[in-house]
Amino acid sequence: MSQKICRKSYGQIITLKNHKLFNMYIPNKFQNYLLTGKPIIASLNGELSKIIKSNKIGFTSSANNLLDFKKNILKVSKMSKSKFNLIKIKSTKLYKSEYSHHTQIKKILKYI
Repeated sequence: MSQKICRKSYGQIITLKNHKLFNMYIPNKFQNYLLTGKPIIASLNGELSKIIKSNKIGFTSSANNLLDFKKNILKVSKMSKSKFNLIKIKSTKLYKSEYSHHTQIKKILKYI
């Protein structure tokens, strides 16, 4: 029995140039992407790549590696509905635990 493919399983794209500064950078749109619950397709290096991989919320390729970037887009287009829903759950969980307004206030107060 084959799995149903989620035809509306579009991903969110993040691309960053390979640069020392950008390798440490997490764009604001990443938080919004987590809230959508859609898979993240990223072409970048550094910290954000590690976050996406370790939380299994999308696919990453090295910055400027167009072949792998294309492969990742195709993976998302063929993703099963169950895999899509799993990414949505993981994205929401990550947002709540690390990036929500409430969590950010707690972190700031901890340092004050």
